Amino acid sequence: MNFLWPLAWGLGALALPVIALYLIRTRLQRKPVSTLLFWEHLTPQVYNHSLWRKLRRWVSLALQLLFLLLLVLAIAQPLAAWQTAKPAAVILVLDTSVTMTAADAAPSRWEAALQTVRRRVAHLRLFDEAILVAAGEAPRVLCPWTRSKPALERALKTAAPGGTVSDMRGALALAHHLAAQRKNSEILLVSDGVWEPEPAPEALKEVHFQWVGAKEPVNAGITLFTARRSLAAPGEYQVIGRVAASAPVEAELEVRADGALIDVQKLKLEPGKPWRKTWEGSATGAVRFEARLTEMKRDDLAADNVAQASLPALHPVPVEVVAPPHAFLDAALEALPLVETHRTWPLTALPAAPDPSRLYLFYGCVPPEGFQPSAMLVINPQADGPWGKYDGPLDSALVSETLRDEPILRFVSLDNVRLDKVSGYTPAPGATLFAQYLAGESGGHAEKPLLFGQWKAGAPRWLVQAFGLEDSDFVYRTAFPVLLANLVQSLQPEETEKAPPLPGSVATQLKRAPGTGAPASGPSEAPARSGWLGGASSLPVWWWALVAGALWLPLEWALFHRRITE
Repeated sequence: MNFLWPLAWGLGALALPVIALYLIRTRLQRKPVSTLLFWEHLTPQVYNHSLWRKLRRWVSLALQLLFLLLLVLAIAQPLAAWQTAKPAAVILVLDTSVTMTAADAAPSRWEAALQTVRRRVAHLRLFDEAILVAAGEAPRVLCPWTRSKPALERALKTAAPGGTVSDMRGALALAHHLAAQRKNSEILLVSDGVWEPEPAPEALKEVHFQWVGAKEPVNAGITLFTARRSLAAPGEYQVIGRVAASAPVEAELEVRADGALIDVQKLKLEPGKPWRKTWEGSATGAVRFEARLTEMKRDDLAADNVAQASLPALHPVPVEVVAPPHAFLDAALEALPLVETHRTWPLTALPAAPDPSRLYLFYGCVPPEGFQPSAMLVINPQADGPWGKYDGPLDSALVSETLRDEPILRFVSLDNVRLDKVSGYTPAPGATLFAQYLAGESGGHAEKPLLFGQWKAGAPRWLVQAFGLEDSDFVYRTAFPVLLANLVQSLQPEETEKAPPLPGSVATQLKRAPGTGAPASGPSEAPARSGWLGGASSLPVWWWALVAGALWLPLEWALFHRRITE
């Protein structure tokens, strides 16, 4: 065993004066008395035993020397076998995963982790330093390098479990980086071992683990709950929910829309068999949905029993039609919900400055020079413009290629479209070719742009259609309203309110912590620095020696005053 202050053993020389005081015998003074009869009755017989008269003062001396030994031992500050006399640098990494709120440890995994960190902080010596790191979605330093235990305690009070499973890779990388900056460093990770994704084995080297969570966990939770609007019918929506469990569980799932109950499902869940359902409805206003799991006999993780989702309200999109009256075009616009149509004709009646909230549709004309709206659809322009160069009319064409994954072409089929007349263009640099056609003899049998432009959020949107509505067959006339609906839908304001993230399927599994007697996802437990007389989870050895000496002193004093060791 090592000692932090070995010179303190020199205080053992105090045993010499203690022994000397016991060896000094005071000369007895003779006093005449009338009789010794009463004194002999007051003194026990054992008091006159010759052996006891020789040993009783040595017992008191041994007790006093033992107290002195304990006092010197406390001052010398003995160190455990794993401790060193050099200053230590401890990197405390606290897992703030949502699974740390599980109640399979008393009172919870989180409270057990906090107690572990507090004990390790209390074990720091005056010259040791520590840093506290919270491992969540991203690592966060709660307290920088310090030797102040109160500062670490205050920082620990600010720690709180998050809403998702921790990404331990960043926290371990930060811990190793901090350890490389200090000599005699130590990384202590307090976690339950439920991580997503798993860190590399190299990141777990030279890391000491303190696992929390001991019982076999049982949990059922909502792993998916989302709401989305239909792309084909903007007023319609779908709500998708998924529930999973780590053990056989019976539960009820309540689904509410704006506080009103819309469905109750009785579930019998099995591990590895998630339950899933889709709810459909129609609403143009904002809707808030909530799903809640109830009626479970046991559930160790309550954080995944409630989920929310929301839909933003649909807003009317104003469409400015810059074209003469056209029966098919007007009917296609009137069929679209949440569209406010206004016509401007002739072109000279168009204001000089465009309205940024409107979609401008030009047909039979081209936008005036310098007119740059935030969104516009130009059908068969017969002139050069911001879209590129007009190459003139071409004969019949056949659609050759379409970008089906583009949002504005969703549900728009151009495979069987036949075009009697089409225009040729050289698109402006940076334009996207959403659809192309194979030109006839007049076009040299080359591929030409059919639908092209720029249609991305955060920049002016424009789209050019290279043929007129009268020049296409019936197939395209059924697809054109869908194209208009996609353009209008893309101009709906994006949702600003986001529902809190769900803990996820990894949290729902809630595996047992490593080192508790069952297989788990985490690594095997490193040798723990613990013991009854020292370690990360107990008080230092010198403290126990000091307590023992403090208890021994009144005991010897009581024995002395009872004339037992006089």
